[in-house]
Amino acid sequence: HSQDVSVLAEAAAEAIGANTLLAKAGALYHDIGKIYNPDYFTENIGGRTREDVNIYQYTEIIKSHVAKGVELARKYRLPKEIENIIWEHHSDSLIKYFYQQALKTFTNVDPEFFKYHNPKPRSKESAILMLCDVIEARARSEGELSYEKIDYIVDDVVLSKIIEGHLDNSKLTLFEISKIKEVLKKTLKSLYHQRIKYS
Repeated sequence: HSQDVSVLAEAAAEAIGANTLLAKAGALYHDIGKIYNPDYFTENIGGRTREDVNIYQYTEIIKSHVAKGVELARKYRLPKEIENIIWEHHSDSLIKYFYQQALKTFTNVDPEFFKYHNPKPRSKESAILMLCDVIEARARSEGELSYEKIDYIVDDVVLSKIIEGHLDNSKLTLFEISKIKEVLKKTLKSLYHQRIKYS
């Protein structure tokens, strides 16, 4: 996941003249906090979810990877810019899957519990990483990934992040966002290129 995100982030940063090395390095380090509980993250266990904890415990584990990642960044003295990317890569977004699961099981579910409570991206590179992280995860979760589906995923993620205000502090212009979308679609199509089915 992190390697694919780094490919996307580097391409997007290059397209708008942002810091490609920072975008790539930030992508490689953004999820380091997951090393503490690797078996609770679906990208590590084949897209499944664990059933040995309740939905609230699971959500706490998921949210904790950000703070734990920042702890590691400070311990090993990674640059402050990478530490910021780790802090900001989920912004204050809602963890929709777990929130929806909670609604199926419990009454009076507080959506605030199911949100990350982290800063919004404050740099172009951090915003790029946030977009690439979500887009790559969405693409990876798809069974069949057509070129049309890739276009839809990129457009949908970027629009939702704009509407929800996650790009407000990023300094990205609408022109730059348009260029980012274009290059992410192209790069994703090369990462997940359609293969000929042999009979």
